[in-house]
Amino acid sequence: MMRKLVLVSAAPTAAQRRGAFAVDEGIDRDSLDPARRPTLLERILPGDECRRGPERRCAETAAALGIESTPQSSLRAWDLGSWAGRAITEIGRAEPASLGAWRQDPDAAPHGGETLTDLLHRVGAWLDDASAPARVVAVADASVVRASVIHALGADWRAFWHLDLPALSRSELTHGSGAWRVRCVGVPMASGSGAGELGDSPGIEAPE
Repeated sequence: MMRKLVLVSAAPTAAQRRGAFAVDEGIDRDSLDPARRPTLLERILPGDECRRGPERRCAETAAALGIESTPQSSLRAWDLGSWAGRAITEIGRAEPASLGAWRQDPDAAPHGGETLTDLLHRVGAWLDDASAPARVVAVADASVVRASVIHALGADWRAFWHLDLPALSRSELTHGSGAWRVRCVGVPMASGSGAGELGDSPGIEAPE
């Protein structure tokens, strides 16, 4: 059975706008250009199943785009524990060794939350669920979209840090003949002012 997955990264929050790791808060409404809505809706067919992460930002992004979606725990954002809501620059000053370990070791969780290995395994298991519908549209945190692309490519965990994935962008994966294929990654929902300038969670960049 051929499967298709369209992943939409959630709109940014106020915390992300100020350079902090996201907390479970609403989206920055200024980031949602009405022109983006038809760009996504034209790619959704009546038979598509719509899913989203359980976070408020995912629910509000889906609603703003006109998607009736069902929350799914497997699509929850990367749990960064005590770092949620904190600016990465502040963490770098206060806990440089911890931040370095987090970036360099996929099994490190100095924040007390989820390791990168755990995130990749969780999202990979969701992708490979044989009972999944043939066509799914999912609105999720950028960390989940990144993990999905890494799994589809069969890439090393280090590639996670090198994916430039804007908020409110679209990525598409297909599955057939026993393997995933990546059709596109991080395509802005619409062209125009600001469409390619929406950053994702701070700290999601290549290690120094």
